[in-house]
Amino acid sequence: MRKMKKWITGSIVLSVLVIGMTSTAVLADNTSDRIANNPLIARVASILGISETELVGAFTTAIAEMKTEKLEEKLAENIANGNITEEEAQAKRERFDQKLDRKGDKLGLEHFKPRHHVHHFKAFTIPGKPRLMTPEELEAKIAPAIESGIITEEQAQSKRDRLQEKINASMA
Repeated sequence: MRKMKKWITGSIVLSVLVIGMTSTAVLADNTSDRIANNPLIARVASILGISETELVGAFTTAIAEMKTEKLEEKLAENIANGNITEEEAQAKRERFDQKLDRKGDKLGLEHFKPRHHVHHFKAFTIPGKPRLMTPEELEAKIAPAIESGIITEEQAQSKRDRLQEKINASMA
């Protein structure tokens, strides 16, 4: 009877471990897929004229830098208060760097997973100001104006540049 209980308990524990490890691997793969197939990342990359890989890389770098700055602030405060020594702080920095290396391109980007309402997004808006035109809407209006001679190509480029500046300012 005891052997049977041990056998059943062992089987249950083994099953839970296998299911846990499998689901963790699947979730990790899904996270990177969500980032790679994210319509927001694709749209922003298109507006900025860079590849999605470059944009995700920029986010990764920015997140890593911000986390490093936060760590350094906390370490400096703890050293100043006498809570830790410089050697302990250096050990924490090394562990933090190892953690960053392990996480790689998944670093903090789970916040950029697609949402069901993203497809309703039409253009950038600045609170208290009228909706900004999308680059596609601007091109649709500029092309006929250039063809009919109402504006020159230089004037059109100036309008494109101003729209891009407004978009960049609204994202900052």
